[in-house]
Amino acid sequence: MTAEFLGIALVLGALAAILVAVPLWRHRQQPAGNTRGLIIVVALVLAVPLVTLALYTQVTTYPWDQGEQPQARQQQGGGAANGAMAGPILDMVKQLEDRMATAPTVEGLAMLGRSYVNLERLDDAVNAYHRAWEMTEGKDPNVSLGYAEALLLADRNTILTSAGDLLDEVLTQLPDNPKALWYGGMSAVARGNQPLAQQRLAHLLNQPDIPDQLRNVVQQQLAAMGAEVPAAPDQNVASQNKGADKGTAAQISATIDINPELQNRLQQDAVLFVFARETGQAGPPVAVKRITAPTFPLTVTLTDADGMMGNNKLSSVKNLTLVARISAAGNATASSGDLYGETQPDWPGDSARIQIDSSVP
Repeated sequence: MTAEFLGIALVLGALAAILVAVPLWRHRQQPAGNTRGLIIVVALVLAVPLVTLALYTQVTTYPWDQGEQPQARQQQGGGAANGAMAGPILDMVKQLEDRMATAPTVEGLAMLGRSYVNLERLDDAVNAYHRAWEMTEGKDPNVSLGYAEALLLADRNTILTSAGDLLDEVLTQLPDNPKALWYGGMSAVARGNQPLAQQRLAHLLNQPDIPDQLRNVVQQQLAAMGAEVPAAPDQNVASQNKGADKGTAAQISATIDINPELQNRLQQDAVLFVFARETGQAGPPVAVKRITAPTFPLTVTLTDADGMMGNNKLSSVKNLTLVARISAAGNATASSGDLYGETQPDWPGDSARIQIDSSVP
């Protein structure tokens, strides 16, 4: 996630918050409610960008490690860092475009829509998702949710019309989906239905797996709206459930060390990313861990619970490649100067070793 993308996302989030908040302020009927209305306006403007960012890190399908190793190899041939990374991604998108032009599928069009969103080609994303939505006759809630998000990113006013209608339909089928609950809550606020907005945000707050940052923002949002803030779910029960899930899922533990000759290049605030992916396959990894300020050697365990996409799991991989990369900038995509190592362990298996011994040119 680049600084430029993050800035754009925060600005769009703030604009969306203002769109929702200003009507609330203007339509306060009782003078005594002015102070409370101001609190709601300020809370919305501050909360929406933060919550959008928090949700993005949880539900994004951004290709964190896409083209990472091809990037390194092309750069060894003398290409610029950004060009080497962008080239394979754009080529794959173009190939997918060509396939969808002649033999469209719902899965392919949805993937194309996600790719366009990542590239900030929002009108193209809307068109791709619309085609997928038409093919499913609006009966696939995941496609409808992607379509609604693309509409909102392309035109925030659709929260009052088509995107809002889509979100209402999605929540009848995916009542616990965090992204749908957040957008659906904002849609209800924009349409002046505060009871429904409070209901959806309270339900979002009751989800046990949302990050603490998101939980705090939603609590503040509900409090600003004058709603009762639900207590946090029993974290002990949630932890036990997670443990039970991991106990039955595929997993592998990787012991990671760094070549002593590269040790002096390790910065104190560096971030270690450990990726698992299908050998020879592009696209997002099947599992990923992010570790701040690592000390070596260390052992990292990857499981199905570390996946980025629902159907793309560690247990679905036939031939496994593990990559450990140290990023000085903390970016999930490779940059010049990053240190990395990779291995192709026996799989299925329960252990592997990775030696970080290379540098991205």
